[in-house]
Amino acid sequence: MRPAMVFLALLALAAPARALSIHVTPDGAGDGSEADPGNLESALAAAAPGDTVWLHEGSYGDVILRGEDLVVSAADGEDVRLRTLTIADSTGLVARGFSISLSHAETYESDTMVTVQGSNDGVTVEDCTIFSVPDEVAAGWSATDWAEQPGTAMSSRAPGTQFLRNRIRNVTHGISIAHDSPNARVAGNVIDGFSRDGLRGIGEYGVFEGNTVMNAYDVDDHHDDFFQSWSVGEDGSPGTGVIRGVVLRGNLFIGFTDPDRPFAGAAQGIGCFDGFYEGWIVENNVILVNHWHGITFLGARDVRIVNNTVLDVQRGERPGPPWIDVSSHKDGTPSEDIVIRNNLVETITLEAEGSVEDHNLRFTDPDALFVDAAAFDLRLREGSEAIDTGSADLAPALDFAGIPRPQGAGVDVGAFEWHDGSATAADAGPVASADAGASADAGASADAGAGGSTPAAATTDGCGCATGAGPSATLPTLVVLGLLGRARRRRKNPRRGERRR
Repeated sequence: MRPAMVFLALLALAAPARALSIHVTPDGAGDGSEADPGNLESALAAAAPGDTVWLHEGSYGDVILRGEDLVVSAADGEDVRLRTLTIADSTGLVARGFSISLSHAETYESDTMVTVQGSNDGVTVEDCTIFSVPDEVAAGWSATDWAEQPGTAMSSRAPGTQFLRNRIRNVTHGISIAHDSPNARVAGNVIDGFSRDGLRGIGEYGVFEGNTVMNAYDVDDHHDDFFQSWSVGEDGSPGTGVIRGVVLRGNLFIGFTDPDRPFAGAAQGIGCFDGFYEGWIVENNVILVNHWHGITFLGARDVRIVNNTVLDVQRGERPGPPWIDVSSHKDGTPSEDIVIRNNLVETITLEAEGSVEDHNLRFTDPDALFVDAAAFDLRLREGSEAIDTGSADLAPALDFAGIPRPQGAGVDVGAFEWHDGSATAADAGPVASADAGASADAGASADAGAGGSTPAAATTDGCGCATGAGPSATLPTLVVLGLLGRARRRRKNPRRGERRR
């Protein structure tokens, strides 16, 4: 045999097997072809790394997935219904496109709808719709119902978990990343309606970016948070350890979009009460809450809080207005090496050694700063005092809407960079694309591109807010621009106390 032919033969032997598509239906009994689908259990047993298992329309009940470098996806345009999804003993598995609801069963029982067990590594759950019950059912719930009926949407106890672009409604807890789930990435998710915590991040080196969390339900004495974290010591007690390297970037938190709906919640914004928190980055977040705690760290080292906009969602009513506060640990150990810079907020407290607080703008009149604060449009008004008055040092390279900084003579204060309408949003990559990589390095330089949360191909309207784009940007943008289709009305709420943790 000629040398060239020998080489080609050896190359053919070394070539990997072609990835397969395996098709299943709830009651399938075939060979797994598209013409003759099999069942899910047989498909998972037969699948090899690189294969895709396609689930076709129907109800699958409580599903457990296992696999290595496997994609398990709803078929395009088909309604694939699960009651719960559990992922176990998997590496690199991707689950995609399902409708997951406790109401997809004949008998309703509260449960966690997506569980990533500790036996996994690097699994992804993306583009799913997850809800306890439909909106019309939740609309009739009492306070007791909201406290007891909903389930938790998503929970992980495994390293490297990614929860991307999921749409979550009517839950107790939204997304929970446990202490034994380091290097998690939670990006582009929308959580609408929760009665406990929207996001929990207890694993080290997690990244939470481009998420929208809105409409807290205040139904009992639980202190509700849009984002909460606490350290865990060797004995498992809160506040006795260190949690390192978490990034909170470009998230939108809104207490309620209608103050007249039942149980409009007084949830806390970013509540980090049981440190120590070390090496965290909190930047480009927009926080509208009816509570004192806008951004609070009790026990922090080497934490930077930069270019956030913090506003009272219902001015003139307590609790509130929200603050930025970094103080000592509850045991009295002082915080240290903190940077609070370029933030728009009414009140700042910094009690920490070797720390700086500069270029922040404490305001009393939001109408002088924002295009339309009452309608959630927190872009800067032309001529605003916040324009060009920030510091470039540690400022994120992109603003909340993906607009590059600076657009004028200097960096603006707050999450939005004013511009004349000619600027376009940069590609934020990790939120827009399931295939894009993301760094969990909390020490990444702002000059290296940290900061964006709006997908590519977004357009801009006026002073820097994206108005096009994909699923992770659309709802946040509409909310910020005040296009919710309902007028905000103020009222007194006799239920709302001044609960403080």
